[in-house]
Amino acid sequence: MKLIYGTLLLFVVGLPFSAAAETVLRIGSDISLEADQVVSGDYYVSSGPLGRASMSGTVEGDMLVFASSAVLNGIITGDLLLIAGTAQVQASTSDDVRIVAGEVTLSEMVGGDVFVLGGTLNILSTATIAGDVFFFGGSLNSEGAIGGSVFGSAERVRIDGPVGKDINMQIPAGLTLGDRAAVKGSVTYDSYLPMVRSQASVIEGEVFEQKLSAPDSRTVARKILTPLFVILFATLSLFLLFKRGLKRLVATVDESLVLAAGIGAGVVIAAPIAALILMITVLGFILGTALLGSLIMFYAIAVSLSGAVLGGLIARRLTGEVMITLPTVVLGTLFAYALFFLPLVGPFLGAILFMLTLGGLIRGVYHVLKVRAE
Repeated sequence: MKLIYGTLLLFVVGLPFSAAAETVLRIGSDISLEADQVVSGDYYVSSGPLGRASMSGTVEGDMLVFASSAVLNGIITGDLLLIAGTAQVQASTSDDVRIVAGEVTLSEMVGGDVFVLGGTLNILSTATIAGDVFFFGGSLNSEGAIGGSVFGSAERVRIDGPVGKDINMQIPAGLTLGDRAAVKGSVTYDSYLPMVRSQASVIEGEVFEQKLSAPDSRTVARKILTPLFVILFATLSLFLLFKRGLKRLVATVDESLVLAAGIGAGVVIAAPIAALILMITVLGFILGTALLGSLIMFYAIAVSLSGAVLGGLIARRLTGEVMITLPTVVLGTLFAYALFFLPLVGPFLGAILFMLTLGGLIRGVYHVLKVRAE
């Protein structure tokens, strides 16, 4: 699911990117830009959910990266948009940095704002951020200099460096201010725990604390079950409307799992970048918008049908034939949803299931169009 959200977020946060005189697009499993190389324009890199990307040269424009792991050095004179499992940004960036990743490390100059959606964000003492920091994720540890404010929501936050304006966050597990923390504005936070503050830390403004109450069992159950009911409703609706088509989809996926996964991965990797490139050009804006709309539709359908496909594949292995029934759809959806509660391997298996379903959908649409054309 993280992979899907990250791809959709690519469009949302990537729209401010402006077109340059030259755009370099590289797609592969292991992509690098050496220290003596210069890209005179925008640089788009896609190595997919299992590939690596590295950069030590100079990008004279915006940089977009989609990879499993990314290590960026050198210089970026524009914006940086990065979607990865792990991201080490040691490059000096002149404008904004937007990252969706599990683990993020920033260690150099950022000339604009920083937006991170991820598990952890570490801002090292060598980093300087001119603008604001927006973080939504697990834990934030900042030892560098932040020129603006710190906003967002995190499980826990530790600040051990200067903050030029305010801190305003929801932090259930608590806020810690270290010896070198110096906040020129106010500190506003919502937490279960009181702030832990070093005697050497400085807050020039006021402190506003909102005590969070521990969620009861009903609230926890509602948060877990509501997404499940939404997905199950969408899946059952598609099952009732397109039962025969769903059976053909499962048969298509089962016919060649590798091919379906490959097509799905290709669409996830290449199609978003193609749509983005089209959208930032004048002549291709309409085509890019149409492609974007089609992608979102296919992604939504693939998410809804992933559980049904899983149930159909399990039934195929148990009975020897493709079966799409109400029990297989419901049980498959429950199993698929449960994957995302498994640590580490769960989201990975969920991403594979999503790409299998997406690849099967693309193959099915292609087959229908081919038959009609003949």
